[in-house]
Amino acid sequence: MQKSTKLAKAKKLASKHRFTWQAKNDLYDQLTELEYLWDSRDQTWIYLPDTKSAKPDLIRLRVWAELSEVDLIADDIIAGLTNRYALFDRTVPIRCQPPMQSEGRVYLKFKAF
Repeated sequence: MQKSTKLAKAKKLASKHRFTWQAKNDLYDQLTELEYLWDSRDQTWIYLPDTKSAKPDLIRLRVWAELSEVDLIADDIIAGLTNRYALFDRTVPIRCQPPMQSEGRVYLKFKAF
């Protein structure tokens, strides 16, 4: 049975931090508690200390709703975030393809002050 890259690299971190585990989900949970996150694109565990209190520099949102409502909902989201983030990109409503042609999307990008 071939082991996954994620599990193999998690085992290396477990031995580095000297903790034991029974199941792979326990191992992943312990790494998450130690502030490691799995990056599937780079196939590696990334250490991100204090991610709970850190404010992100960039936020990208996709607002998806009924086409007639999506602009209003995007406005509400913008109003809620502009006290901490600056809006720097907003798309016009984009109609979804069938069978969801009555729905639309708006993409928003914010930067931290």
